[in-house]
Amino acid sequence: MFETSDFCHKLPSHQNSIDLFPRWASSFPVYSGLQGGHLPHFEDARVTWAAERLGGFSGKNILELGPFEAYNTYQFEIYGASSVLALESNIVNYMKCLVVKNAFNLKSVFLLGDFVKYLDETNNTFDVCWASGVLYHLKDPVHFLKAISKTSNSIFLWTQYYIEEKIAGTGNEAFFDRTKDKIDTSQGFPIHLHWRSYNEVKSGYFSGGPEDYSYWMGLDDILKLLKSLGFGDISMGVNNVDYSNGPACFFIAKRG
Repeated sequence: MFETSDFCHKLPSHQNSIDLFPRWASSFPVYSGLQGGHLPHFEDARVTWAAERLGGFSGKNILELGPFEAYNTYQFEIYGASSVLALESNIVNYMKCLVVKNAFNLKSVFLLGDFVKYLDETNNTFDVCWASGVLYHLKDPVHFLKAISKTSNSIFLWTQYYIEEKIAGTGNEAFFDRTKDKIDTSQGFPIHLHWRSYNEVKSGYFSGGPEDYSYWMGLDDILKLLKSLGFGDISMGVNNVDYSNGPACFFIAKRG
């Protein structure tokens, strides 16, 4: 991406760092004067919603999986989080996170690597595990949900999920292949997994996973699995079955 012989001859600024990347999804807070994308991610209402249901973020330790452009990370600090460990496997997105960290003087720690491997190895626990936009990008979403259940008693999930008749109306049905679907029974009951190709979206900025395919789950299976793992307290935020790329929802799952 960059060469050791590359130099910037402009007046030093945070905007220069932002401009290293030709595409940003997120617009930056107006007060910063920084220019990025067009989506108001740094004012994400999901964080406000979650804070109200988790008793705030002040003093809490948060594990954030797939921070993308660090906008939720920024919000956690605004809400007074004690610490945020944010794990990102996409190299461009990781570097964007470092630009945001520097521009807004964040204390959060960003690590580059596979968060599933971290989940498999760690004994650390957190007040909140924040997994926004990651579940439906994974090859083994069942294993992932089991893994995050060991890290925290409070989990936030935003995810797309599978409803065949809704997928059929989005133009995305061609990316699913029912001949590659499978059933996971590792938790003692059948969980249907729906194969989806991601070959068509790996250009420009990318907020998905590292593989060329993933398995989508149905919402009922997601919730049933979480409840079987002890997360019986589910607070549903928005459940939009008509979301543009297929059904999507966000919710908080608490143990108890």
